Amino acid sequence: MAYYNIRVKDVGMVITSATTFKEGKHYPGLPAAETDEHIPGLRKLSKVLKSHGALAILQLFHEGASGIEDNEAPSAVVADNSASPLPRELSDAEIQDLIKKFGDADAIRNIDTLADQGLDYIHVSLHDFWSTPRRGVNDKRARMEIFKDVIGNRTALIGVGGIKTPEDASKALSTGVELVAIARGLLLEPRWVKKVQEGKEDLIKTKLFRGDQSKLLLPDGVWSMIELYLPFED
Repeated sequence: MAYYNIRVKDVGMVITSATTFKEGKHYPGLPAAETDEHIPGLRKLSKVLKSHGALAILQLFHEGASGIEDNEAPSAVVADNSASPLPRELSDAEIQDLIKKFGDADAIRNIDTLADQGLDYIHVSLHDFWSTPRRGVNDKRARMEIFKDVIGNRTALIGVGGIKTPEDASKALSTGVELVAIARGLLLEPRWVKKVQEGKEDLIKTKLFRGDQSKLLLPDGVWSMIELYLPFED
């Protein structure tokens, strides 16, 4: 709770850390929505997230082929650029069960369909905002730019991926996306928005050091996995 409390004071919307929904897959220090037993804790989390007026969004998560252990995926194929072990191949029945747990996601098959659903926004989470398609599209533009073209003015697009500085955010917004999300940037700098508002962009922390855990109020479980997402500078 302390981790979130120092990060929600200046933002307009908070999307939680990866929240597991499959029993037995809970990650220490991260939210879980696996059973009704987690509802009281989620209520407490929601109260903290909304304490300064931000909207609160729960991010459901399945680790797929990139899990740390006991990972599973539609095919027994290791994810690109991943050090994860070979995943167990899911059966058709297990895949359908996962889809149900995500909320019948098979009814909305792509971004074009999503844009016609009367949604307030579509949030597309990428590791790199500027990553390009690897297959299926003959287009050299960034995937986020392609998504924006598909969506047009039907709803707002939220982009995320490697945005750590105000310059990164400004460049991302220049593509036409209406909103950008700050993920690793806010993890490294809890007062990211406040420092931008005060003209103190040069004081924004963009690097991680081994002695930062207590300063950033990162739970032990998250800290134990931090190098999977952010490299140490020392």
